[in-house]
Amino acid sequence: MVKPAPNAKSVRLHSLEILKRIEFDGAYTDLVLSQLFRNDEIPAKDRAFISELIRGTVRWKKYLDWIVGHFWQDGRKKLDKNIRLVLWMGLYQLAFMRVPEFAAVNESVELAKKIAGKPWPGIVNAILKNFLRNKSKIKLPDRQQKPVQYLAVKYSHPEWLVEHWLKRMEVVQVEALCKANNEIPQLTVRYNSLNKSCSDFENILNENGVEFSKGDIDGFYKVKNLTYTIQLELMQKGLLTVQDQSAGIPALLAAPKPGQRILDVCAAPGGKSVFLAELSNDQAVIIAGDLNFSRIKLIKETSQRLSLNSIKTVQADAACFPAKQADIVMVDAPCSGLGVLAKKPDIRWQRSLNDIYELSKLQLLLLEKNLQLVKPGGFLVYSTCTIEPTENEHVIEKFLKKHQNCEIIPPDRDLVPSSLVDSKNMVHTCPGKNNMDGSFSVKIKVKT
Repeated sequence: MVKPAPNAKSVRLHSLEILKRIEFDGAYTDLVLSQLFRNDEIPAKDRAFISELIRGTVRWKKYLDWIVGHFWQDGRKKLDKNIRLVLWMGLYQLAFMRVPEFAAVNESVELAKKIAGKPWPGIVNAILKNFLRNKSKIKLPDRQQKPVQYLAVKYSHPEWLVEHWLKRMEVVQVEALCKANNEIPQLTVRYNSLNKSCSDFENILNENGVEFSKGDIDGFYKVKNLTYTIQLELMQKGLLTVQDQSAGIPALLAAPKPGQRILDVCAAPGGKSVFLAELSNDQAVIIAGDLNFSRIKLIKETSQRLSLNSIKTVQADAACFPAKQADIVMVDAPCSGLGVLAKKPDIRWQRSLNDIYELSKLQLLLLEKNLQLVKPGGFLVYSTCTIEPTENEHVIEKFLKKHQNCEIIPPDRDLVPSSLVDSKNMVHTCPGKNNMDGSFSVKIKVKT
């Protein structure tokens, strides 16, 4: 349980201001929190509380709003939009954070006093206390008669998305997926093989009292109780990179070798680029590009932190990448992000069905443009962090149908578990099924 420091009122006011930016201005949770936490005046303990409160409230807002609707039934008065957010935060503390009931209620009432006059503080007090007395009486939509609404409310997902998934998956599969999307993800790290051996890295974790387990992919570890201080120290020493196992698969598919020329055309924030450098013993020529200059800085910082010299950066559009032909071209395409909802809870509320179809057009375009940059006999690696067939296998099928000189290359089963590879040698991962983020990747050879 994360508890706030004594200045709890300012902590919750900070949280409300952040939530308003996310809810009303469409700001991204990660960006708003990182901007706030640049303020050194906010103690680490308060940061943890704010982060959990904001991420959890955003994640569960549909379910929380269902509860608000159950107890707010005054048809004569519209619920103030800011008070609705205060109620979401108060309910999240009571339902999920195990904050002492009196603290969650009282601080929510005080927050209502700061932002609105009468009668709103009294209404906040009444609704939260009513929830505590009658939470067992809250009824969800009927599971059998209204499965879409039931899953959407119980697991706090937009109805369009639940309905979309139910068209290609069974109810139990969709329920498992939604449940996995609401779990707080365990931290996954990859050790730097150029700096330490596997056993040496494990010894370092043990010496620092870090609990860990090996991932399904070599070099990756699930870690517990890794404090921010220790994590920062190990990162600064170039010993590890925070990266999900699914994000490492494209580099493993690429299988880079010393002396090869590699283009990573959608490289930021740089996790795949640095893994390519490590796999090639830092002896390849890796050109990592991104359209956003500030994100290019992240690639440079990560490369420098790991003492890698083989990565060169360029600010460029992936659709017209300014480079000569290469042995390997990586296209980690912009996508809906529907495979990483556990880590980025706001995505579920910001996407639409149309986004999926529009992004698939861009993804196909990027493959078409970057095919020209692959040497004959070279490889094109395509990846996304979504579980949508429209953005994944359907894009590849359209691409291969047009380009008969291209073929899918099977993954090395010693590096990529067979359970992740389908009958067409495409790699899929899914939350709730593979103990990692949702993703897709495939390796394509351009015949000579």
